[in-house]
Amino acid sequence: MDSLVAAVDRALVAHRFRFADERELQAGIDQVLRAAGLSVAREASLGDAGTIDFLVSPGPSGEAGGLGVEVKTRGSRADLVRQLHRYLQHPSLSAVLVVTTRAALGRIPPSMCEKPVFVHHLVSGAF
Repeated sequence: MDSLVAAVDRALVAHRFRFADERELQAGIDQVLRAAGLSVAREASLGDAGTIDFLVSPGPSGEAGGLGVEVKTRGSRADLVRQLHRYLQHPSLSAVLVVTTRAALGRIPPSMCEKPVFVHHLVSGAF
């Protein structure tokens, strides 16, 4: 899992995103992750837990043990923690990476449901 997190992190660090809203940022992240050769599903359903912005699979077949990527440019930390807790109960996720422009949203527990939670802080885009 660490290598998958590192691959996503490297792809994000190598690109400067320009966006007006969260939807534009998600579109840019989708392009960057695919260009990096990662196996990505956008708006991946986690059943009753909801829909995570991206599910990055450890292999080309989309097997279990994926990395969920949740993009957040606004909202409360409490809401984000509740959302991540729901997501991490799903068996298809081994970890979650939160991509955010807000420092406050980066201050979340390092693990939930015995699964790691990572944060990637982006410099804000063009608003």
